[in-house]
Amino acid sequence: MQRTIKRTISCEGTGLFTGQKVRLTFQPSKVDSGVTFIVNDTRISASIQNVLPQYRRNAIGADGIIIETIEHLMAALSGLGIANIDIDVASSNESKSVEIANTDGSAQFFVDLLLKAGIEEQRVPQKVLRIKEPVDYKDGECSITALPNNNDCLAIDYTFSHSALIIGTQRLSIKLIEDNFISEIAPARTFCMADEVAHFLSQGLGKSANYQNVLVVDNDKIVQNALRFKDEFVRHKILDLIGDLYLLNVPLFAKITAVKTGHKQNIEFARKLAEIKD
Repeated sequence: MQRTIKRTISCEGTGLFTGQKVRLTFQPSKVDSGVTFIVNDTRISASIQNVLPQYRRNAIGADGIIIETIEHLMAALSGLGIANIDIDVASSNESKSVEIANTDGSAQFFVDLLLKAGIEEQRVPQKVLRIKEPVDYKDGECSITALPNNNDCLAIDYTFSHSALIIGTQRLSIKLIEDNFISEIAPARTFCMADEVAHFLSQGLGKSANYQNVLVVDNDKIVQNALRFKDEFVRHKILDLIGDLYLLNVPLFAKITAVKTGHKQNIEFARKLAEIKD
């Protein structure tokens, strides 16, 4: 069945890249309305058609308004099976570009908040996108393949590798049912390399980043923090992929094999699936 939340709930936070303070208000929504962001009364559907290119994050936009860094929130909605919800985003400034709060760099905060609001089935069947034939996408050493899955769920096999000793090569296969998502994927945090920090700051990005809301990797160690999972890096890559694929507006039933993808590759693959869906 389609799902929404039972009651309105709000939170406040700060955008990771922009340092903007934002207030998010989550509201129940009617069947077949989808995930909708609202900025100054402008409604923007969280769909692949509205995706805008952004560096190291995902964004959507329409009518001159941009909503940045939506991937962790989208992953939480996907993992909990929430199909219909209105999300009002109120920023601390008058810019037409707003950014979703980062929290601790994972989706855990949003999962807990949405569960606190309660989840309500709406007694209308949920449409899904079921892969019937293989779909491939490749971009250099990055690749994604979708195969048919006889189970009614999304299954992901992800391989991530990096020269940093603490990362190396990590691989995780997981069946994305709600309990698995909540315990195994939602807590995984975003990360960057120590030598990237200066570059981010020089570009005016990462204004609210610190060692508690971003895992900073310095070859064989995490700077001023500790891992929640030994393979937290590949788990977070799966988290990002789940959030990006939910821009298809429907749950995806497939076996996904992915290697070293980022938001760019995830979105291009989602566009390919959207063409098939249409």
